[in-house]
Amino acid sequence: MSVSVSTDFQKNLIIGLAVGSVVTVVVLTIKDTSKGTLKKLLWYQTTLIQRSSHDKLMGDSITPRHHPARRIFIEES
Repeated sequence: MSVSVSTDFQKNLIIGLAVGSVVTVVVLTIKDTSKGTLKKLLWYQTTLIQRSSHDKLMGDSITPRHHPARRIFIEES
């Protein structure tokens, strides 16, 4: 089994700034040595960042709030 991970940080940063959230996209390419086939697992998660009223009053930095993160697993052959 060989696993390669590729991410596009610049593109994700632009998307994150556009929608006001952090977008993480990880594509895993797994090669099954027994069959010699390639499988791609796309892992997609978005995490919204919000400020609580307390953070605004105290002037603290942005606090990540993990709303139920959306995770999508897509298997391609």
